[in-house]
Amino acid sequence: MSPTSRRGLADEVTRVSAVSYLQGATGHGVGSLAFLLVGVVGFAVTDSPAVGFGGVASACLMSGNGLSLYLWDRVRDAAVAGDSAASDRGRRDDDSGGADGSGDAVDRTLSPPSLSAEHRAELASGLVQVVGLVVVLAAVFFVFRRLGVTYGSYLLGGVLAVGNLAALALAWRRTDG
Repeated sequence: MSPTSRRGLADEVTRVSAVSYLQGATGHGVGSLAFLLVGVVGFAVTDSPAVGFGGVASACLMSGNGLSLYLWDRVRDAAVAGDSAASDRGRRDDDSGGADGSGDAVDRTLSPPSLSAEHRAELASGLVQVVGLVVVLAAVFFVFRRLGVTYGSYLLGGVLAVGNLAALALAWRRTDG
Protein backbone atom coordinates (compact mmCIF):
# COMPACT_ATOMS: atom_id res chain seq x y z
CA MET A 1 0.00 0.00 0.00
CA SER A 2 1.34 3.43 -0.84
CA PRO A 3 2.54 5.59 2.06
CA THR A 4 0.07 8.36 1.16
CA SER A 5 -2.91 6.03 1.14
CA ARG A 6 -5.79 6.88 3.45
CA ARG A 7 -6.72 3.23 3.63
CA GLY A 8 -5.41 1.04 6.43
CA LEU A 9 -4.22 -2.52 6.46
CA ALA A 10 -7.40 -3.69 8.20
CA ASP A 11 -8.43 -5.86 5.27
CA GLU A 12 -4.94 -7.28 4.73
CA VAL A 13 -4.15 -10.65 6.26
CA THR A 14 -0.88 -11.16 8.12
CA ARG A 15 -0.63 -14.33 10.11
CA VAL A 16 2.66 -13.42 11.79
CA SER A 17 2.85 -9.80 12.93
CA ALA A 18 6.67 -9.81 13.02
CA VAL A 19 6.74 -9.97 9.21
CA SER A 20 3.89 -7.58 8.43
CA TYR A 21 6.38 -5.34 6.60
CA LEU A 22 6.64 -8.06 3.93
CA GLN A 23 3.08 -7.54 2.71
CA GLY A 24 2.51 -6.55 -0.87
CA ALA A 25 5.28 -5.46 -3.20
CA THR A 26 7.97 -5.43 -0.47
CA GLY A 27 7.51 -9.13 0.18
CA HIS A 28 7.76 -9.82 -3.54
CA GLY A 29 11.08 -7.96 -3.66
CA VAL A 30 12.50 -10.03 -0.81
CA GLY A 31 11.15 -13.25 -2.33
CA SER A 32 12.60 -12.38 -5.72
CA LEU A 33 16.02 -11.83 -4.18
CA ALA A 34 15.71 -15.19 -2.41
CA PHE A 35 14.95 -16.93 -5.75
CA LEU A 36 17.95 -15.17 -7.31
CA LEU A 37 20.17 -16.37 -4.49
CA VAL A 38 18.90 -19.93 -4.85
CA GLY A 39 19.52 -19.75 -8.60
CA VAL A 40 23.07 -18.42 -8.17
CA VAL A 41 23.97 -20.99 -5.52
CA GLY A 42 22.35 -23.77 -7.53
CA PHE A 43 24.22 -22.73 -10.66
CA ALA A 44 27.53 -22.54 -8.76
CA VAL A 45 27.04 -25.98 -7.19
CA THR A 46 25.64 -27.87 -10.19
CA ASP A 47 27.27 -25.85 -13.03
CA SER A 48 23.96 -26.20 -14.86
CA PRO A 49 22.51 -23.12 -16.58
CA ALA A 50 19.04 -24.65 -16.22
CA VAL A 51 19.21 -24.29 -12.42
CA GLY A 52 20.26 -20.66 -12.72
CA PHE A 53 17.54 -20.09 -15.32
CA GLY A 54 14.93 -21.54 -12.94
CA GLY A 55 15.94 -19.10 -10.21
CA VAL A 56 15.98 -16.13 -12.56
CA ALA A 57 12.66 -17.07 -14.18
CA SER A 58 11.01 -17.47 -10.77
CA ALA A 59 12.49 -14.17 -9.60
CA CYS A 60 11.20 -12.45 -12.77
CA LEU A 61 7.69 -13.74 -12.19
CA MET A 62 7.75 -12.70 -8.53
CA SER A 63 9.13 -9.24 -9.34
CA GLY A 64 6.59 -8.78 -12.10
CA ASN A 65 3.81 -9.60 -9.68
CA GLY A 66 5.28 -7.25 -7.07
CA LEU A 67 5.53 -4.45 -9.65
CA SER A 68 1.94 -5.02 -10.70
CA LEU A 69 0.84 -4.84 -7.03
CA TYR A 70 2.75 -1.59 -6.61
CA LEU A 71 1.09 -0.12 -9.71
CA TRP A 72 -2.29 -1.42 -8.54
CA ASP A 73 -1.99 0.42 -5.22
CA ARG A 74 -0.88 3.65 -6.92
CA VAL A 75 -3.69 3.64 -9.50
CA ARG A 76 -6.33 2.68 -6.94
CA ASP A 77 -5.26 5.44 -4.56
CA ALA A 78 -5.25 8.02 -7.37
CA ALA A 79 -8.68 6.92 -8.62
CA VAL A 80 -10.23 7.00 -5.16
CA ALA A 81 -8.70 10.43 -4.46
CA GLY A 82 -10.00 11.74 -7.80
CA ASP A 83 -13.50 10.37 -7.22
CA SER A 84 -13.70 11.80 -3.72
CA ALA A 85 -12.72 15.24 -5.07
CA ALA A 86 -15.41 14.95 -7.76
CA SER A 87 -18.04 13.91 -5.23
CA ASP A 88 -17.08 16.90 -3.04
CA ARG A 89 -17.73 19.20 -6.01
CA GLY A 90 -21.07 17.48 -6.58
CA ARG A 91 -22.04 17.99 -2.94
CA ARG A 92 -21.29 21.70 -3.20
CA ASP A 93 -23.55 21.89 -6.25
CA ASP A 94 -26.34 20.10 -4.36
CA ASP A 95 -25.96 22.40 -1.33
CA SER A 96 -26.48 25.50 -3.45
CA GLY A 97 -29.91 24.32 -4.53
CA GLY A 98 -29.08 23.74 -8.16
CA ALA A 99 -26.21 22.84 -10.43
CA ASP A 100 -26.01 26.44 -11.63
CA GLY A 101 -26.03 27.93 -8.10
CA SER A 102 -29.27 29.81 -8.68
CA GLY A 103 -31.17 28.01 -5.94
CA ASP A 104 -33.74 26.64 -8.41
CA ALA A 105 -34.51 22.94 -8.21
CA VAL A 106 -33.04 20.89 -11.01
CA ASP A 107 -35.15 18.30 -12.79
CA ARG A 108 -33.64 14.87 -12.34
CA THR A 109 -34.04 11.84 -14.51
CA LEU A 110 -33.58 8.22 -13.62
CA SER A 111 -30.51 6.50 -14.92
CA PRO A 112 -28.95 3.11 -14.32
CA PRO A 113 -26.82 2.93 -11.18
CA SER A 114 -23.19 3.76 -11.71
CA LEU A 115 -20.23 1.92 -10.27
CA SER A 116 -18.97 3.12 -6.94
CA ALA A 117 -15.69 5.00 -6.81
CA GLU A 118 -14.03 2.07 -5.07
CA HIS A 119 -15.25 -0.38 -7.73
CA ARG A 120 -14.06 1.83 -10.60
CA ALA A 121 -10.70 2.16 -8.88
CA GLU A 122 -10.43 -1.62 -8.46
CA LEU A 123 -11.26 -2.20 -12.14
CA ALA A 124 -8.70 0.35 -13.36
CA SER A 125 -5.98 -0.88 -11.04
CA GLY A 126 -6.69 -4.51 -11.95
CA LEU A 127 -6.21 -3.63 -15.61
CA VAL A 128 -2.91 -1.91 -14.82
CA GLN A 129 -1.82 -4.94 -12.78
CA VAL A 130 -2.52 -7.37 -15.63
CA VAL A 131 -0.86 -5.14 -18.24
CA GLY A 132 2.20 -4.68 -16.00
CA LEU A 133 2.56 -8.43 -15.54
CA VAL A 134 2.20 -9.09 -19.29
CA VAL A 135 4.84 -6.45 -20.08
CA VAL A 136 7.30 -8.05 -17.64
CA LEU A 137 6.67 -11.52 -19.09
CA ALA A 138 7.12 -10.22 -22.64
CA ALA A 139 10.41 -8.54 -21.66
CA VAL A 140 11.69 -11.76 -20.06
CA PHE A 141 10.83 -13.83 -23.14
CA PHE A 142 12.42 -11.23 -25.40
CA VAL A 143 15.69 -11.22 -23.41
CA PHE A 144 15.92 -15.02 -23.33
CA ARG A 145 15.25 -15.30 -27.08
CA ARG A 146 17.80 -12.62 -27.96
CA LEU A 147 20.61 -13.52 -25.55
CA GLY A 148 20.00 -17.18 -24.79
CA VAL A 149 19.51 -18.80 -21.43
CA THR A 150 22.97 -18.21 -19.96
CA TYR A 151 23.54 -14.56 -20.91
CA GLY A 152 19.87 -13.73 -20.48
CA SER A 153 19.99 -15.14 -16.95
CA TYR A 154 23.07 -13.04 -16.17
CA LEU A 155 21.45 -9.87 -17.51
CA LEU A 156 18.04 -10.39 -15.93
CA GLY A 157 19.56 -11.55 -12.65
CA GLY A 158 21.66 -8.41 -12.42
CA VAL A 159 18.79 -6.12 -13.37
CA LEU A 160 16.47 -7.84 -10.89
CA ALA A 161 18.99 -7.71 -8.06
CA VAL A 162 19.70 -4.00 -8.56
CA GLY A 163 16.02 -3.15 -9.06
CA ASN A 164 14.83 -5.13 -6.03
CA LEU A 165 17.55 -3.74 -3.78
CA ALA A 166 16.73 -0.18 -4.91
CA ALA A 167 12.99 -0.72 -4.34
CA LEU A 168 13.60 -2.22 -0.90
CA ALA A 169 15.95 0.62 0.06
CA LEU A 170 13.31 3.14 -1.03
CA ALA A 171 10.59 1.31 0.92
CA TRP A 172 12.86 1.16 3.99
CA ARG A 173 13.65 4.86 3.68
CA ARG A 174 9.93 5.76 3.45
CA THR A 175 9.23 3.90 6.71
CA ASP A 176 11.73 6.05 8.60
CA GLY A 177 14.17 3.12 8.64
